[in-house]
Amino acid sequence: MLDSASYGILATCALPAAPHALALDPLRRRLYVGQMGNGKVLALDADHLDLLGEVALGGLGYPLDLALDGEAGRLYVVHALSPKYGAISLVDATHMTLLRTLWGNREQPLFGADTVRLDAKRGLVYLGQADGVLTLGASDLAVRDSLPISRLGLPGTLALDPLEGTAYMVGDGARLWSWQPAD
Repeated sequence: MLDSASYGILATCALPAAPHALALDPLRRRLYVGQMGNGKVLALDADHLDLLGEVALGGLGYPLDLALDGEAGRLYVVHALSPKYGAISLVDATHMTLLRTLWGNREQPLFGADTVRLDAKRGLVYLGQADGVLTLGASDLAVRDSLPISRLGLPGTLALDPLEGTAYMVGDGARLWSWQPAD
C-alpha cells in the first residue's frame, strides 16, 4: 500500500499464497484478494491490510477475476474447477461465506472462464470464457443469454457499460465485439 502524496510504503502484507485478482470496497474499506496457490479469497482491512476473513473456493481454486457489488455485499469470483472446467462462485462479502457456485460440466464446461463483470442495475453478471460470453443472474448464477465468439482470454479483455448494458470484448484475430444481451 502506497501513500499517494509521497509514494512511500504505508503497509505490507505477507500472504500464504500468490495474490492475483483484487477488488476494493471503498465504502466498507475492504480489499478482496484472490490467492492462486490455495484457491481462497481473503478479505483484508484496506487501511492496514489485516485479515478480516477468508473463503475457500473448491476445485483447483485459482481465482482469475473478481467483481464486487458493494451495495448488495456480493463478490463474484471466476476460478478453475479443473484444467477442463471453469467455475464462478458467489460469495457473501460481509461474512465471507460461499453462497453458490456454477460449476462447469459436459454441457457447459465454462472452459477458460477468466473474466467477470457486473451490471448491478440489470441484475446481470457477464462471464468471459474461451468460447464466448455468458450473462448470468446476479443472485442465482442461472444462465440468461450467451454470445458464442472466439474470445481472446487475457485480463482486461471484457469491458461493460452499465448505463447502456453493452459489453465490449476483444476477440481472436484482432476483432473487437460489442453486445447487448436479451433482457
